[in-house]
Amino acid sequence: MTLGGRPARHVAFAVRDDVGCDPGFFFVYRNAFGGPFWPETKPGDTIRAWIIEVGGRLLYIEGATQPDARPDLVRDVQQIVESIRFE
Repeated sequence: MTLGGRPARHVAFAVRDDVGCDPGFFFVYRNAFGGPFWPETKPGDTIRAWIIEVGGRLLYIEGATQPDARPDLVRDVQQIVESIRFE
């Protein structure tokens, strides 16, 4: 796929099992208050990630939805990602 006119990767997956949110299971960085982390995932959640190289660095964009989210939320996340432009 392309993102902002650049080659990118996109992956989406659904959380099927409740395995808790202990550090090290889903992420490898320390859980810091106010920092970037998923506080929890629940069965039925869908996580979408886009990875693109910008200026020699990888940029990671993530959007997660829950089964009871508004029906248009997935569309909103996709529209936000598609609106990204790089100079």
